[in-house]
This record gives sequence, C-alpha cells and structure tokens, in this order.
Amino acid sequence: MQERKNKKKILADSKTLLCSIFDNPQSPALACRLKAPIIFTACIKRLLRKISAMKKVLIASDHAGFNGKEAIKKTLEEMGLEYLDLGTNSMESVDYPDYAERVAKGVASGEAERGILVCGSGIGMEITANKVAGVRAALVWNEETARLARQHNDANVVAIGERTTPLGTIDQIIRAFLTTDFEGGRHERRIEKISRLEEESRNREHK
Repeated sequence: MQERKNKKKILADSKTLLCSIFDNPQSPALACRLKAPIIFTACIKRLLRKISAMKKVLIASDHAGFNGKEAIKKTLEEMGLEYLDLGTNSMESVDYPDYAERVAKGVASGEAERGILVCGSGIGMEITANKVAGVRAALVWNEETARLARQHNDANVVAIGERTTPLGTIDQIIRAFLTTDFEGGRHERRIEKISRLEEESRNREHK
C-alpha cells in the first residue's frame, strides 16, 4: 500500500514539474508554444497521458476466465500496480470479444501500458485483441512464454486460459509479463515489419 502511495506521489510531482516548466516564461519551450499553441498543447496532453499510463494495467475476462481474473487482481495488488478491471463481474455467460475489445482499445489509445485478458483457453481473447491496431497480444501458458513475449515480441497484451493454466502458473505469468523489458536489437526490426503489415492492412481498408 505504501509503495502505491509513493508511486502516486511521484506521478503527481512529475505532472506538477512538467506543467511548471511549460508555464515558465523563461522556458525554451515558450517559443514552440507561441508558434504552434494547438500542436504544443496536444503534445503535452499526450505526454501527460503517457506518464499516467506507466505500468497501469487493464484487465478483463469472460465468464470462463472470471476466477483467473480475480486471482490476477491479487497478484497486481501484491506488486503495487494500479489496475482497472473492465469486467466481467460474475460467472454469468458473456461474449469474450466485448471484453477483449475494451482492453485492447484502452492499451492502443495509451490509457494503459499493458493489458491482461483471461478466458477459457485464451485463444478467443488473443484473436480479438489483435484485431485492434497497435496491439500485440500474445497467448501465453507459462512463465517462459510470458517473458519471451515481452523480450522478443514487445507484447503489450497477454491472453491466458483459465482452463488450461494452473493459478500458480498464472501468477508467475503476470509477474514475468509486467517486469520484463523488450530487448530491442534484432527484434526491433521484426516488430517494425509487423507494424508495416498492420499499416498496409489499414490502408487497404480505407481504399
């Protein structure tokens, strides 16, 4: 709890410092602000959203992944991470695409840095999430695949199957996914190729 309070204080102090810099008449940023105030303001808003999204996690499940989601929330609390539960809120039957969409769009828009999805197998959630531009959702089933999804694929969303993955393993998956950095290097080139395919697909849709 104390760690979470400290993180919130750091975030608030960062926002205050950033705003004070740009409000300072002596700041070199003033010229930019005067020349293009609309663009400048938009950039600052995006930067503040990015700061707010750091390590924030969006989580959702369908009815088949409900218990797994509730267990993951306890892991996130132990890690001192801020999260937002986007449903479902019971084991009553629902459609998984609705919940995958919420998390995927939230991550793609910058509302949060990472997303976690849980259903029976994880497959439906992964397929749905990857339909949203900017999302790299990975189906993972153990600690190693979660770590590799981050190191090699820069995954920003993971999909987990409650029926196929023991709760103890799910805990390991979440910790690996949220504490592992993207390695870059040769993997960066491959991610860029994925992004180009995504862009080409969008362009075809708009024609």
